[in-house]
Order: sequence, then structure tokens, then C-alpha cells
Amino acid sequence: MPEILALKINNSYHKQISAKELYEATRRSWKLSKTRASKVRTVLSLAEGRVVEVYTVESWYPSSDVGRLEFSGSVADHHTRAIWLDRPSKEIARNTGPVRYIKVD
Repeated sequence: MPEILALKINNSYHKQISAKELYEATRRSWKLSKTRASKVRTVLSLAEGRVVEVYTVESWYPSSDVGRLEFSGSVADHHTRAIWLDRPSKEIARNTGPVRYIKVD
């Protein structure tokens, strides 16, 4: 079953964040299972209580921070963004940690 990964970036987010800064804050240095992350193709960026962006993952690889992973990718297609963008994060990531896997059918 495919999963979506929701990542909380509250500490890096600010109102005037550029698209490039948002992407960098979302894609970098997460403590994840390599096996599980390798199956994720959609990442939600969460900040200020909502989904602020949606990315399609092209690949996962080791971060320069030991024991962490990061992805390369791009902003998701219009359809995928329409489903997730601006949704309240409390509907998505009820846990208190920075990482949440979401099973999708």
C-alpha cells in the first residue's frame, strides 16, 4: 500500500519564505527508515497548522547529516496539490513528532 509522508517544518517556515527555501526546508535531513522512505512518492510540507506545499519525490538518498535521508523532487502536479494543499495539518499529522506516514488507497 502506498504511503504519503507528512513533514513538519515549523521551525524553518516564515510568511515570506521563497519556493526554493520551502523546498530545501522540506527535503533535507530527516531521520527515516531507508526502506520505508524509498516507497514514498508524495511529501506534504506542514507548517502553521496546514499543508503549505506538496512535492513529488524523484529519489531518496543519504543526507550529509549522518543517519538521515533527504529527497530530490519537484512540486506535485495540479491534481495532487488540489487534494492536499491548505488542508489543516491536524487532519493529517495528529502526532507530535515531525514525521508522519499516511497510508493511502
